[in-house]
Amino acid sequence: MSRVALSLAVVALLVGSVVGPAAAAATQPAVGDGARATTDTIHLTQRLALTPDEPGRVDVTLRFRIPDRVGRLSTQVPADATVTDRSGFDVINDTHYEWTDGNDIATITYELPVNETISSSGPGYASTDAHVASQSADEGYLLVDAGDWALVRRPSTPVQWASRGEVTFSRTVETKGPGAAGEVLVFLGEHETVYRAVNGQQFELVVPAAASMEESPDDILTAMAQSSRAMSVNDRDDHVFIVAAPSVDVEWAVRGLQTGPSDFWVEDGEQLNRTNSAWLHEYVHTRQAYAPSREVRWVTEGGATYYATLLALQQERIPFSELAAFLDIGRKQYGDAVLSDPSAWAGNGNYFKGALVMGELDRRIRLASDGDRTFQRVFRAMNDADSKLTQERFLDATADAGDDDVRDAAQRYTVTSDTPHVWTREQHDEAFGALPAATTQGFAAAEPFSVDGPYRSGPLDSSPNLTVVPGEEVTVTTSVSNDGGTTADHNATVWLDGRLLDATTVTVAPDETTTVETSHVFESTGNYTLRSGADEITVAVVEPATPTVTAVELNRTTLVGGGAVEVSATVANDAAIPALRDLTFVRDGEAVATRTLTLGPGEEVSVSTVLTLDGPGTYSVGVENATRRTVTVEPTPTPTDVHTASDTPPGQQTSQPPATHSTTGTSGPGFGAAATLLALLVAVALALRRS
Repeated sequence: MSRVALSLAVVALLVGSVVGPAAAAATQPAVGDGARATTDTIHLTQRLALTPDEPGRVDVTLRFRIPDRVGRLSTQVPADATVTDRSGFDVINDTHYEWTDGNDIATITYELPVNETISSSGPGYASTDAHVASQSADEGYLLVDAGDWALVRRPSTPVQWASRGEVTFSRTVETKGPGAAGEVLVFLGEHETVYRAVNGQQFELVVPAAASMEESPDDILTAMAQSSRAMSVNDRDDHVFIVAAPSVDVEWAVRGLQTGPSDFWVEDGEQLNRTNSAWLHEYVHTRQAYAPSREVRWVTEGGATYYATLLALQQERIPFSELAAFLDIGRKQYGDAVLSDPSAWAGNGNYFKGALVMGELDRRIRLASDGDRTFQRVFRAMNDADSKLTQERFLDATADAGDDDVRDAAQRYTVTSDTPHVWTREQHDEAFGALPAATTQGFAAAEPFSVDGPYRSGPLDSSPNLTVVPGEEVTVTTSVSNDGGTTADHNATVWLDGRLLDATTVTVAPDETTTVETSHVFESTGNYTLRSGADEITVAVVEPATPTVTAVELNRTTLVGGGAVEVSATVANDAAIPALRDLTFVRDGEAVATRTLTLGPGEEVSVSTVLTLDGPGTYSVGVENATRRTVTVEPTPTPTDVHTASDTPPGQQTSQPPATHSTTGTSGPGFGAAATLLALLVAVALALRRS
């Protein structure tokens, strides 16, 4: 490719914290090239491999597929990487490499130290990008390559390019040999993967062969599913990637680590039935989407600690007494901490006092709203904030969920060292006993889709998608459930290609489910997306199939003097979609009658018409483009002058002479007189002899 003087689109992309199958994309239209509609893609494949002979290091290969539109491209490797091979790249300096513009495939391979450590002084959790440091006696691992397996962070790969026209960017992560990759975390080594889909989320749990599990994968995923349903705080990621980190020969600095949008690992020996379980704690972190200012940083760890413990109580994994004793640590050991001032946290005050304060605010909000609202309303407001979460926004959200008294309590407990007491069991029953409404919606479990129209009427198969033809009406049945403890109004919405199709408000009692039906007629072919809650499905609208004529039958094939013949055609639709056909009956090649047929999938019908044949001859009748049959019309018989029998009833006159019944011989018309006399004489002689 020659580098001519053109207006180029220059794009810089930091391929760092987002990963997945074709996950990242960056586009920039080229100046002066807007008329070209085609789009090319730079595709980067990052391939990670174990180096068993060198624990603590992995091999990384970057493979770029570069389209013709790209004129320049450069990339970087980590500062501590050692490049061992390259093709199609020139060296700019120790970390920067430029594509030589010679081939559409270019690669760089390097070795990378991957162990990350941190001081083990915390309460056992981490949710930020981990520090990278040398291992020392009082440090533990956040990420590690143990030799025959590794749990590492996908390396950052910044990419810059200049292109003629629009160019997009995509990236995938592969492992050489067994492995699994999430958005940020990558596990290398033998493992088993278990999946669970619930509430619009796909949980992927990686269980390494080296792990010694305290909990079963099924129990862990059940806890994830219950927590997903219980937390109505928005920011529900489609995919959650979880690794059970092996603890054999590895000293972990924390019991769990959450990183990226929705990746986390938990030590294999961690329990579910305890306060502040790391499994629940790290999952709560995946639901936090806000960017807090310094004054409200405590909400991140305080929130994960409180909800991990409350969820364990709600899932009947711990009794109230354990929840109360755990929250009381925030008063007994961290009562002097000032949450809005990180320098005054006294170590882990953000975890323990933060959990106690959030729990107290949750209790007050429930009481102020008669159980209609909880702190989850504040949680949602924080997640929905379009800019940095400040102390003022946080306080306003507590007032909106509760009242001004709740706001005053939130301010006092966060900007001073004032600390609430843990509530009693009676107080807990008063505030938490009637759980708030927790409504969810999605496609109904039983027969969520039906179809009506000229072709068919009834349930519509949705495996794997819905397929209809123009003119058919699809009805979507939405199920709305209330898993909470109070009656709630729910606005059930159905969307078609991102456009609101229907919205219906329904009232749902606790532990009840109601349904709402929404109908839409699809007029044009194409693919459409229907969505209800977190559920969605593709609707493919296609042209009808053409049914086939399987048999043509006649009620008779011979007539005398002319008349009518009934022609019957059997028509079948063997397709999985409706069928449409104009069926034309013909006589001697000329159309006589046409019937328009609409058939559902697998349907067979019989259609008939009557054709008139006027005069003697041979006729070809049947269906156009199908089997023909021959009908013969014989002439009408000509009347004769002599009849040997009469059908004229007695007493009626006839123009013909009466029939003569006689026995004829070969010599004449009847017996002669001599023959008669001879017969009489024989009879008399016989009689005399007998006497």
